[in-house]
Amino acid sequence: QIGGTGTQTAGGLAIANGGNYSGALYLVGSTTARLSDASSTAGVFLSRYNTSSSSLARQAIRVLSGNTTVIPRAIASAPGGMFYVVGEFTGTVTFNGKNSPSDDITLISEGDYDLFVAKVNENLELVWALSAGSSSFDAAKAVAVNAMGDVFVTGYHSGSKATGAQAFFPSVIRRGYFVEGGLYDAVSKNAFLAKVNPNGFF
Repeated sequence: QIGGTGTQTAGGLAIANGGNYSGALYLVGSTTARLSDASSTAGVFLSRYNTSSSSLARQAIRVLSGNTTVIPRAIASAPGGMFYVVGEFTGTVTFNGKNSPSDDITLISEGDYDLFVAKVNENLELVWALSAGSSSFDAAKAVAVNAMGDVFVTGYHSGSKATGAQAFFPSVIRRGYFVEGGLYDAVSKNAFLAKVNPNGFF
């Protein structure tokens, strides 16, 4: 049990690849209420677990964003103990910075929902966060990292006006058919595959 009142939902799991906590388990999820040992009332949380013992002992937990309109969908580990979290959000959301509010990163959605990519370190601290989207609904559903540290994100987009992250949708989307709970017209929803630089741009 993650702990706390309200509803907690797990978004994904990843094992640390190198760093000071190599082999540790990292979990990303969301909560509608304050967790028992986290400072924020709700939002997206990250936690680290020790996998070397007979039971999973939580070593640390941190709230990545205190906004309940952020939905984490997946997490992937990268060399050196880094991690990438992807998902979608709507409205104006803030990702909590490393040391103080001056380090916070604010993202604003263009349409109904936009996708986000966030890089965090082994101490659950935010390195950077970016978003991209169109005038309608866009989402990131999965993420993977290769040995060079390049990040690959997939999901779907809809709408015609693309903004954010150098308006990447028109240039990098590989158009296809997306199925989620039913069939969608290929004109209104398209799968995409994007490569993201470790420094935070498409």
